[in-house]
Amino acid sequence: MFNLRAATCAAMIAMLGTPAYADDLCRKVSQVAMAIMEARQNSEPMAALMGAADMQDEQWRDLTRELVIDAYSRDLRYSQEAKRREINEFGNDSYKSCLRASG
Repeated sequence: MFNLRAATCAAMIAMLGTPAYADDLCRKVSQVAMAIMEARQNSEPMAALMGAADMQDEQWRDLTRELVIDAYSRDLRYSQEAKRREINEFGNDSYKSCLRASG
């Protein structure tokens, strides 16, 4: 899934093409990823998150859907500490994937 996410990030970065935009975009991707994983870890229905993703503007829709699918392919954690680690790891993985896509 990270390859699709990287391709989507690369396409978004290519539209504006500045390093500052790439860094800002990757931070936003990480924040969105963490919010999605937090919802996942709190047992929110996947359909609800996909519905919210579909309401995003076109540039964010595909990326948000990819993040939801990726988050729901990961296991639920049961302790608060394990949930926090999973949320942070997902955010970090998304940030790293985005930065690599930006070149």
